[in-house]
Formats: sequence, C-alpha cells, structure tokens
Amino acid sequence: MFFLLFNILLGEKKTHKIVKTNKMNVIACGIAHTVVLLSDNTVQCLGNNSWKQCDLLCSTFTNVIRVACGAYHSVALLSDNTVQCWGNNDNKQCDPLHQNLRDVVQVVCGYYHSVALLSDGTVKC
Repeated sequence: MFFLLFNILLGEKKTHKIVKTNKMNVIACGIAHTVVLLSDNTVQCLGNNSWKQCDLLCSTFTNVIRVACGAYHSVALLSDNTVQCWGNNDNKQCDPLHQNLRDVVQVVCGYYHSVALLSDGTVKC
C-alpha cells in the first residue's frame, strides 16, 4: 500500500510517497512537514527539513505510540513513556521534553511550544 501526501512548499506542490505495508495510525502536521505513525510503531517524516524537523533521527524509533508537531519541531511519545523531540528549538520548545521526563501519557504541540501530560496529572511545558 502507498500513501500520497501533498505539501505546498513555496507555492510548489510536492508529492511524497510512503511505501510501507503497514497502516497509518496517526498523522501530525507542522507548517511544512508531516509526521506519520505507522501501525508497526515506526515513524516516517516528510516535507521541509529546514529545521531538522524531518531529521533521519525519527526513522530510528521503533517503539512510538503517539506523535505531535509544532510549527518547526516534532515530538514522539515512546512506549516506555519517555519523549523524543527534534527540530527547531529556538524558543526552547524541546527543552522541557528533554529533561528526562518519565511517565508521560500524552504529548501535544503548539506553534512554538510542546506540552507533556504525566501519569500523575501534572503538565510539563
């Protein structure tokens, strides 16, 4: 199975193919990039990589359960309830997530920020 994704980048239509036999579970979009969580808990990133938001780092994750995108950064919640964040960090949007957070149950992103919900109900942002 393949999936075609259209991105509008600088007025141009670009088509990206995800060629996998797995189904997509979650799609998250930033300004000009997309992160796709596949049913085998791997991630594929597509689109503009000007801030490393589609860095090859994301293809190394094999235990992802949720994904989120900010404007120019991406976040993955891993099955061990830790978080990985990559891309633009000019506004420290990845910093709270890189502080050895444990017991994360949800991640969400805004334009220039990221938020992690912990199992005890507290929030880190």
